[in-house]
Amino acid sequence: MLRLSRTGIRNLASSDLVYSRGLQYYKSNRVTNATFSKSTNQYKFLVKGSFTYQVSVTEKEDGAFDYTCNCPSHLKEKGACKHVVAGLLFLLKYQEKSAMEEPRTPEEKRAFQVLDYFANQDDTYAEGEIFKIVPTISLPTMLRQDSNALLMLHAGNNHMYKVQSIKKFLTDYSTNQNIILGKDFKFIAGESEFDRTSKKVMEYLVGILEIQELIDKTSYAKLFAKHQMLLSKSMLLKLLSLFGTSSFRLELNQKIYEDVKYINGNPNIVYDLDVYEDSILLDYKEKEPVIPLSEGGELIFYNSFIFTPNKYFIKNYVPFYNTLGREKKPLVFRGDNRQRFLEEVLPKLHETMEIEIPESLKSRYLTLPMQACVYLDRYHGGIKAELKFRYGDYEFNCFESPRSDEFIVVRSKEDEYEVMRLLEQLDFEPHSTFYHLKNDNSIYEFLTGRIHDLQSVAQLYYSDSFKKLGIKNSSNFKVGLRISNDIDLLEMDLESEDIPQEELRALFRSFQLKKKYYRLKDGSFINLEDEHIAKMSNILDDLNVSVKSLSDEPIKLSKNKAFYLEDALNGRS
Repeated sequence: MLRLSRTGIRNLASSDLVYSRGLQYYKSNRVTNATFSKSTNQYKFLVKGSFTYQVSVTEKEDGAFDYTCNCPSHLKEKGACKHVVAGLLFLLKYQEKSAMEEPRTPEEKRAFQVLDYFANQDDTYAEGEIFKIVPTISLPTMLRQDSNALLMLHAGNNHMYKVQSIKKFLTDYSTNQNIILGKDFKFIAGESEFDRTSKKVMEYLVGILEIQELIDKTSYAKLFAKHQMLLSKSMLLKLLSLFGTSSFRLELNQKIYEDVKYINGNPNIVYDLDVYEDSILLDYKEKEPVIPLSEGGELIFYNSFIFTPNKYFIKNYVPFYNTLGREKKPLVFRGDNRQRFLEEVLPKLHETMEIEIPESLKSRYLTLPMQACVYLDRYHGGIKAELKFRYGDYEFNCFESPRSDEFIVVRSKEDEYEVMRLLEQLDFEPHSTFYHLKNDNSIYEFLTGRIHDLQSVAQLYYSDSFKKLGIKNSSNFKVGLRISNDIDLLEMDLESEDIPQEELRALFRSFQLKKKYYRLKDGSFINLEDEHIAKMSNILDDLNVSVKSLSDEPIKLSKNKAFYLEDALNGRS
């Protein structure tokens, strides 16, 4: 029988990105057919991508296996393609189900559902491309009471594409569909992202789309119906955020709750954990029920508060919505399920909920000092910062959970958040696996001093490419003079080792505009507050040399300027 594991399949993939895409294919049921031939010991899978591709997995006598796929990527890349990954994950799931005994009682079925949910979780995040939205607003000559503005969108990165159908664009984005606008715009759901400003624009526009769909789906012609008003989910979330600490009334399931408040955060739900030799019991400790208010878990009503939890809480709490509660029996994990609970479920619950840990389990918990590590690199004209947390020998990305085998790392959440908050204060945008600093002003401030703020809370590591992203002080202007062929004229050449000749004009123009820096085309910065640049600019002004005349051609000067130039360059007034 094939020996498969998620780690083994991940290692077979040609890259983490390919594994992530294969995982998405498996989860979205792209494996449409699976067969096994005993005579050849071969599995065959049909996997639906742009086309339907055939994956073959042939088992060897020693339990190893070979695999092939008829997609173009399989021939180009070393390692398994996304279709092979999807097929192997499908086979692994089949093996896991075959190895498990079917739950015979309702109690076993509830425990099985929880274990099955966490077994299928994977914290792999692909580093996808970051796109931006460029809006175009069209206004009439005069915006009057009965006139309208029009909005058009372009999307892309280096090449911008016009969005031909804004409604379809927004619908695909909100329903996690891939979006293809052209060769250079392939937005892969769950992988690609928009930058921070573009995300806000998209959320605003999706909210408008929800309003339109709300009107289309209901029998009402308008949002307002006598004493009531229709609210979409995004409208409700916006309204709740406006309340602040003020209370409101909630009508839910024909019951009125008074003095309800809103919290943008996770509820503090406490569970009891009892450990026995042959079983583990997990029970809900609180008196108040936990009531989900939205299908995706974005809204929870608990103990007179409406919460909007973060995505990690939602992901880890989903299987308990219907399996634990005030009027439900404890979850019981017996036999092999007991060990699976300790290894697969408990570490995730520890990060999400408050659990009273029995003495017999405390040896599994590792209490180690936290060291934040930031790996800095250049990325798309900006700075990429990958934040990792290190506890002893365990190091993991800040957006992922630690993989610590049967042990549970006790994380210093507040210390972790302090580093993450600082990165955002430095204008780094969080993405799926890293932070991105792209604004030139913020990059300059970071390089000229604020990097020390980060250094005070984290160990910094620099790539060779990042080390070249520095601040240059131009103290090495060279002036050459020679007699021109024209009567009574000199020719002056102005050069700098740090500044390409073709960028001198733009640099002095930036100085005249009183900017702090000039960014060269190679990405490095010139400090315009350097006294040597100010001195050279004053000399050019005194010689009546305009910035426009700075080019590859020599500057023409009258011969009587020679003595002034010599004194000025030597520091004599």
